[in-house]
Amino acid sequence: MKKFKRVLVPFVVFSLLVAPVSVLTPASAKSTEKIAESIAEEKKKYEKSYEKVDFRFSEKILEELTQYEKDHPKATEDEINEHFLELCEIYNKDNKNIKNLAPSSDGDWDDFYDYADGVVTLNPKEQALYDQSPSKGFKALMAGKGAWNYTELAFGRNDTDEESDAFRHALWNMWIVWAVNDSWAEKWTSAHEDGASYQNKKSLTYKMDMHNNEEGRYKAAQEGIDSDSSRSDVKIAIDELYKSGKLKKINKPNIKKESTWTLERFTGKEEDYVDQDLPPIT
Repeated sequence: MKKFKRVLVPFVVFSLLVAPVSVLTPASAKSTEKIAESIAEEKKKYEKSYEKVDFRFSEKILEELTQYEKDHPKATEDEINEHFLELCEIYNKDNKNIKNLAPSSDGDWDDFYDYADGVVTLNPKEQALYDQSPSKGFKALMAGKGAWNYTELAFGRNDTDEESDAFRHALWNMWIVWAVNDSWAEKWTSAHEDGASYQNKKSLTYKMDMHNNEEGRYKAAQEGIDSDSSRSDVKIAIDELYKSGKLKKINKPNIKKESTWTLERFTGKEEDYVDQDLPPIT
């Protein structure tokens, strides 16, 4: 009898350990399948939604999207995205009901992003991120356009690897923080750099852009910039950052010999601006 007990106890314990697994496995599998299906459906929900935006009407879309969010402060992200896509259906060249509404200027989309027939071309990483939240992706693009145009006003140019380039990248990040949040600013601008076919992560240009992106976000965090901040707050912050000595540019003592190039911090000056004063951010 004692021997029987010794054998039985381990058997019972083993049975208790194994039984739940065998019983729960089918249910767990179904649950996992449902989660996987839900994730797949969510990914498809806004797939290629960036192609639905006619950026010739981007200013009007942004205006109405901003008003919707003000009127519906408790709207969920999905509700905001759905409303945004409805606006995209209304404001596009194929809608004959808005023929009297003049498209906004294309601005410099061709220089900032590849652009054709109202559609902006995104790299694969940007597309994937945009598909997660079209309204946030749209705001990131509009922030970039704003940063590009504002840099043009401030410096009279939008160049590469130098002061205006550093200024533009930092401002773009600040503006996304202001329009969306810090997390999205980091995700979007990193996707922009990492997903670019021309970008080499070991290059000084890549390192410069990523550094200035981060400095823009850090300054925004320091100043507490968010959706409640004013445009003047952003203007003051970017001006302070530009003159702080924290941004970087590429020093090219021999323009034809890349081996002589170095990435260095610089301190911006008031006289770098075209009118020796930043124009108001509108």
